[in-house]
Amino acid sequence: MTNNKLPVLCLFVSTICIVMNDIKCVTREDCAERVFRTNHLISILNNDQKHELVKYLIDELEYEEIMEFIHPPNTELLPGRDVDDSIYSIIIENEIKIQQKLMRIIGSDQFNYNFNVPGSYDTEITTRRRHLSLAFLNILTENMKNVQMCVNNEKYKCVLVGLISRTADYRLRNKPVCNDSGTCIVTSTEWITEPNVLFDDLTPVKKSYRDRLYDTSQGYYETLLYDEERQRFHVPWILEY
Repeated sequence: MTNNKLPVLCLFVSTICIVMNDIKCVTREDCAERVFRTNHLISILNNDQKHELVKYLIDELEYEEIMEFIHPPNTELLPGRDVDDSIYSIIIENEIKIQQKLMRIIGSDQFNYNFNVPGSYDTEITTRRRHLSLAFLNILTENMKNVQMCVNNEKYKCVLVGLISRTADYRLRNKPVCNDSGTCIVTSTEWITEPNVLFDDLTPVKKSYRDRLYDTSQGYYETLLYDEERQRFHVPWILEY
C-alpha cells in the first residue's frame, strides 16, 4: 500500500483579475455560502447553457482536474481541517472562477440572485453532486443523442460517462478511454483518502459502455453498459445521489 501526494487541488487558470480582499473563508461552513451561490447559478442554466459549461470544462481542463475543480470535497475528505486550512482558500478561489464563467454564460440580463439561506457545507456539496449528475446525464442522453460515442474521433460522450461515474462515487478516480471498436472503457485508478492523498494499490475495475441506435428514423443513440466478452448490452445505469 502506497500513498501518493497529489498536486494541490486544481487552481483554474484565468486571465480575469479577481479581487478577494473582502472574502474570508476560515472553515468549511464559511465556504458553504460560496458553494451555495454557485449551486444557484448552475440550477438556473438551461440545457444548452449546461452543455456550454461542460464542453468548456472538457476542452480547457485535463480530465483528472475537472471534478477537483467543479466538485469540492465533502467533510469525509476533510478530517481535522477545521480552521484556517489552505484547502478552504482553494475551494473559494475555484468557486469564484466557476461563478465568473457561469455569469458569462447566463448573461447579466438573465441573472436573478437567490436570497435563500444556504444549508450546511455537506448539504451544499450534496446539492452540487445532484446538479452535476443531472447535467452530465442530460447532455449525454439529450443534447448528444444524435452522436455515436467513440466513433469518428468523438470523445465527449466517453468523458461524460466517466464524469457521471465520478459523481456517483466521488472518491474513486477513474479514466475513460475509447477503444478501436467504439466502446468506452472506464477504469478505476485511485481512491482519494483526503485532498492531495491517493491510495493507488487498487485492483483496477473496468466497465464498458457502448452506444446503441434506438431510433433509426432520427438517428438517436442511447448509452448502455456493455459486456464485451458476450457482446451484449445491459440496461442503463441508475444514478444515486
